[in-house]
Amino acid sequence: MNPKSFYLKNDGYTIIETLVALVLLISVLIPLCVTMGNLFLDRSADVMSYALGIAISEMSEVETNRDFTARHHYLDYHLVLSRETIPMQELVEVKITITSANQANKPVLTISKWISSRPQIFK
Repeated sequence: MNPKSFYLKNDGYTIIETLVALVLLISVLIPLCVTMGNLFLDRSADVMSYALGIAISEMSEVETNRDFTARHHYLDYHLVLSRETIPMQELVEVKITITSANQANKPVLTISKWISSRPQIFK
């Protein structure tokens, strides 16, 4: 085997091809890592899930106990639960609003339901 022919062989990648491949890989990995980091560090999904569970629980409690009184209650995650009732003849509209304690005018979520104010009789 001639040493000169060994060096003239064109097997493998050049440094330019390797650098281009690295730049492409990094250009994909950096936004992916930033997005994944934001998903894990941002707790808004946890807060929304918690608020929805509390609102549904509160609505079930109102419907079960027929407690149509207004109420404000402080929760975890610096949230405030507000229950508002609006009577209309034989129906009562119950609105459950969960707001941030820091931004009281901006609700995190609101659910409402019309409930009959007549007692339910089961036979």
